[in-house]
Amino acid sequence: MGNNFMDSFCCINRNDIIYNQNYPRHFNYGNGNTKDLNKSLNPMERKNLPSSEIYLERPNKKKFIKISTIGNMPLCSNNFILEKYGSPCKDYEMIEKLGEGTYGEVFLCKNKITSQKVAIKKIQKKHGVDENEVKQEIEILRQLNYPYILKLYEYYITEDYIYLVEELCSEGDLSEKLFKIHIFPEFIVKIIMMQIFKALMYLHSKKILHGDLKLENILIDSYHNNDDISESNYKKKNSNTDYFIKAIENDMVLVNKGLENKGSKIKFALGRVDSITVINKKIYETTKVNNFKFSKYKDDKSIIKKNIHNVYNSGKLEILKYGIKLIDFGCSKIFNRTKRNFNDIVGTLVYCSPEVLSNNYDYSCDIWACGVIMYILLSGIYPFYGENEEEIGINIISGKFSFDTDKFNGISEEAKDLIKKCFILDPTKRISIIEALNHPFFDDLKDSKIFMEDEKKIFNKLKNKQVKPKFYQIVLTYMSYHFNDKEVLSELSRIFYKIDKDSDGKISKNDLFVAYNEIGEKISKEEMDNIIKSVDFDKNGFIEYEEFVRVLIPEEKLFTEENLKNAFALFDTDKNGFITPTQIINVLEKDEIISEKAKLMLKDEIKKIIGNDIIKYENFKNIMLSLSI
Repeated sequence: MGNNFMDSFCCINRNDIIYNQNYPRHFNYGNGNTKDLNKSLNPMERKNLPSSEIYLERPNKKKFIKISTIGNMPLCSNNFILEKYGSPCKDYEMIEKLGEGTYGEVFLCKNKITSQKVAIKKIQKKHGVDENEVKQEIEILRQLNYPYILKLYEYYITEDYIYLVEELCSEGDLSEKLFKIHIFPEFIVKIIMMQIFKALMYLHSKKILHGDLKLENILIDSYHNNDDISESNYKKKNSNTDYFIKAIENDMVLVNKGLENKGSKIKFALGRVDSITVINKKIYETTKVNNFKFSKYKDDKSIIKKNIHNVYNSGKLEILKYGIKLIDFGCSKIFNRTKRNFNDIVGTLVYCSPEVLSNNYDYSCDIWACGVIMYILLSGIYPFYGENEEEIGINIISGKFSFDTDKFNGISEEAKDLIKKCFILDPTKRISIIEALNHPFFDDLKDSKIFMEDEKKIFNKLKNKQVKPKFYQIVLTYMSYHFNDKEVLSELSRIFYKIDKDSDGKISKNDLFVAYNEIGEKISKEEMDNIIKSVDFDKNGFIEYEEFVRVLIPEEKLFTEENLKNAFALFDTDKNGFITPTQIINVLEKDEIISEKAKLMLKDEIKKIIGNDIIKYENFKNIMLSLSI
């Protein structure tokens, strides 16, 4: 193919995911026709998005907000994902290099004011990087705030580099985990896939197609706070312990104990290279490989399902202390009224759907990729494989795959059925995300509809919320977006999911009404309207995830000295130790143009609260604390 380095990677065997992790990361396909697939360079690498094929809803010019009062001024986190110029070293201390790839390097860094740990991606402009693709990723991440999607905090631009300051995920990606564990227990796959589908539900509700879902683009994050991870052992250089995999092993012990208590003779064990997955239906014999026991066991479906359900809802599974984060939106597309289908190939070949290879696709290509991911996690092998790209492409377009391998011995029929429905060739008949989330495969993981006593306090807090001044809302929006106590956030997100019945990332009035009814508490129309009015910062009539979290983070954890200083520093752009209403407006105007009338109203409100036009830190701190009560 004219490229000796890449030629060595042109063939892929279905078992290669276990034994070969050396595929380079980025490549370009041929012209996208099936007959030309053999001209592509590597089936494991994605096609970069052509700069001429970027579709952004956000216009090049700033938006002009037509408002009659500042009360109608919408606020969301993307107001504060700011573009800055110069090196991030003025704001962040570099701790160590985490890795590097085709696009550049990634560093573990620490905010100099809050000590919050972040990952900073350093991208060199002149090394074949498509700046349009990077800018597209930035614009898409600015629109997103969801537990299972990586956060972008801010970005810096210099003459030679673009620096993305992103949320830190401590546990690596799914590809790394699969390389170590080779296959995942089925109930772990349930948890992972449910999170992926929920993330997609949110993305698609925003009219965003990911376009490059694959194991490498799914990070594992610990819900333990990053401050608990010492800098010296962050990468665990001196330890062979992988805490995510250790959690799976410990959960297997917990599951087995529950089955023993029920009098079952079934024993589960963690899978390795030539074993079958854990939650199987049939038992034959037990063998020992690499100090792990593998079991094939008899049908005892009801006991298995009931026990997994009970253990999951008990909250004792260690795996629940981890979550996935989708990354890499460089291949993503934004749908609008005039653009419903796309006709350029993007993504990574072995995860591509037939319609992508046929140059006419929409949201459903993400669902096909979910089927590929699920198949790989359960078996450690690819569903569509071949000796070269052309053969792989032909197998994808024909939908040719099989469960006829010992890797799928005992895998549940529900799991197989969900995979089959993800691989339906006609995208209009392929399973939808909402149908996938309601598939019997996930029945074991249905959250208890009963709200615990500590959760009921959330509803009382919501009822008592009052509309706060716009100045307070502005600062709160910024502070809550940068809040990084993962234990608090995971608890709030769990309650949010209970209320958000359709998993689209927003709570409607009806969702709230049902939730209050479930806790046995009546709520009037006036109380409901007040909740929406006081929590719905972006004025779209719903309570989105970020808004729910924003008003329910415990005040004593959010309004710390460090967090308040960081918020003050955002507006103190000239670093003279005080801020003015004009500086606050200038920060907001970096994203949107605000009408002169709104500016005057906001200035008058701030002056009324502060007492003058100059706000020093101590005054700022006292005002925020008094308004938080």
